[in-house]
Amino acid sequence: MGLFKWLFGTSEEDMTDVTDILLEQMQQLNASKFAIQKCVGIIGNAIAKSEIIIQGKQGLRYDENYYRLNIAPNENERGTEFWSRVAGKLLIEQQCLIVPVKDMYFIADSWTESNDVIKPREYSNVQISCAGKTQTLHKRFRAGDVIHVRLPMGRKRLEYLRQVSNLYDKTVTAAYNIYRMAYTPKWGVRLESNARLVEQTADGKQKVITGTEYMAKIQKILTSDDIMLALLPAGITLEQIQADAAGVTAESLDKTIRAAEEACARAFDVPTSVYFGTIQDKSDATNELITYAVGPVAEAINDALNASLVGMDDYVSKNERVMVFLARFKHIDIIDAADKLSKMRGDGWTLDEIFHLIGYPEMHTEFTTTRALTKNYATPDGSEGSAGSSESGSGASNRKTPGAGPEKGAKTG
Repeated sequence: MGLFKWLFGTSEEDMTDVTDILLEQMQQLNASKFAIQKCVGIIGNAIAKSEIIIQGKQGLRYDENYYRLNIAPNENERGTEFWSRVAGKLLIEQQCLIVPVKDMYFIADSWTESNDVIKPREYSNVQISCAGKTQTLHKRFRAGDVIHVRLPMGRKRLEYLRQVSNLYDKTVTAAYNIYRMAYTPKWGVRLESNARLVEQTADGKQKVITGTEYMAKIQKILTSDDIMLALLPAGITLEQIQADAAGVTAESLDKTIRAAEEACARAFDVPTSVYFGTIQDKSDATNELITYAVGPVAEAINDALNASLVGMDDYVSKNERVMVFLARFKHIDIIDAADKLSKMRGDGWTLDEIFHLIGYPEMHTEFTTTRALTKNYATPDGSEGSAGSSESGSGASNRKTPGAGPEKGAKTG
C-alpha cells in the first residue's frame, strides 16, 4: 500500500484520475469561453454592420445625431467598435448604459442607480470607458438623459451561462487540489515480503511496530520543516509519485470542443451552420440568425433609442423613429437581384430608396428621388386608375415624392 494513500486518503491512480478530470474541465471551459465570445461576436457584428436610421415626417434624416450613432459616437471611438461593445454587454450582462457627454455618446462600465419605481431613476458615480481608458463622471443623470438598454435573459442562454459558471467553479476547485498535491511531495512505499518494521526503544531494545505506526513516523519526517534523515529498514523503498495525464487524447479534446461550441450556439440562437461557416446556397440560416439571435438585441436597442432620443410626443405626433436597420446586414448581390430591384422600381420605389436598401450611396438628385410607377393599382374607392392591375410603359406615372430626399439639419427630439 502506498504512503500517499495513508497520508491523504488518495491513491496514485486516484490522483491521475483527478488530473485527467481537471484537464478535461479546463478544455471544456476554454472551449465554452471561446464559443461565447464567438457567438457574441457574430451577433455584435450584425448589429455593428447595420445602419441606425432616423426617420421623420419628411423621410430619413442625416444630421449630427445620425453621424454620432453610425460613424463616430465620440471622438475616440468608431461606430462599429461602439455597437459591438453594446451588443456584447447586452448578451453577457443583460444591460448597457450609454450616457451623453458634450453631444457625444459613451458606454458606462459601472454606475449607481436609484430605486425609484414611479419617478424617473437617477444615475450617479458613472464610470465611462473609451478606447481602453476609463473616467468617472461627477454628474447625476436622469432616466431621460441616458440610453439604458436592457435585454431580457432568455432561458436557454441563462442556463448555458450558469453551466459555464458552475464548470468554472469546479475547475478552480480541482485546480486548487492539483496545485496542493503538486507542491506537496508525494511518496509511495514498497514493502517486500520479508521486511521487518522495528524501532529502537529508550532502553535500547528493538520493538516491532505496525505499518500504521511506521507510516506515522515517516509522515512526521516528510512534513517537517527541518532537514531530517530516515533510516529505512531492509526491504523498504520510498518512491516519489508523479501524476500523468495520459488519458487525455486529441480525439477527446476535439469532441469536447465541438460539444461546447454546439451547446453555446444553441444557447445564443445562432444556427450551427452560421457558427461553423457551413452555410449552403439555399439555406435559411442567415434569416434565422437575424430573426432569432440578432432581432431581439436590435429591438432592445430600438426601444431604448426611441424612448431617450425621440420621446413619446414626437414618436406619436411626428412619426419620428430611430431604429437599427437590419436589412443592410445581409449581403445583396445587385447583379443577381437586378430583376427584383427593377420590379421594386416599377412598384414605386425611388432609386435612392433602392440604393439605400442595398448599401449604395444615395445621390439625392431629382431623377433618383422621382417615383416611376409602371403599375396601375386601384384604390379601394376606385379613384386611382382601373380596378385591374396592368403594366404600362407609355402610361407610366412619374411622380416626385413630396419632400423626398434627406431632411437636412434636423435633430431628433
